[in-house]
Amino acid sequence: MQIIYRKIIVASITGTIHSILLGLIFSAPFGESDESHFLLDFIAATPTYMMYVLPVVYTYGIVCSIISDKIGSFLAKKSDDSRIEILVSASLHIVFGLFLLIFSLIGAVIFFLVDSLLIKMKQKYNLLGAISSLLLPISLLCVLISRST
Repeated sequence: MQIIYRKIIVASITGTIHSILLGLIFSAPFGESDESHFLLDFIAATPTYMMYVLPVVYTYGIVCSIISDKIGSFLAKKSDDSRIEILVSASLHIVFGLFLLIFSLIGAVIFFLVDSLLIKMKQKYNLLGAISSLLLPISLLCVLISRST
């Protein structure tokens, strides 16, 4: 269960960062915008990105990440080379992230990096931590919605 809890935490962090990056890069996805409206466009676009990004990261991202890690671990044990695990896992994260090209690839790379960072921290992850991590995107959404009104 440790893996599932960690992956939920990673998904919360990844979904939030990915939505913010998309809001910064594509702040006016359906029209032209000038610099004077950038902040307003960012505040308006980011919740929309969150609406689409978060469910995908929580479902597809977690499942693909677990599959990538398991395949990497299996191949590392077969080859007796621990470096294979991270290379295979990173490669599979990228492959799974290619389904929407640059949009999902950014998320896949962020997911892999955040997961690698949490693994290096060697913490014990539990259900309370996983549920608490859900507050990160919810908090961001509340802040953005309060700023847009």
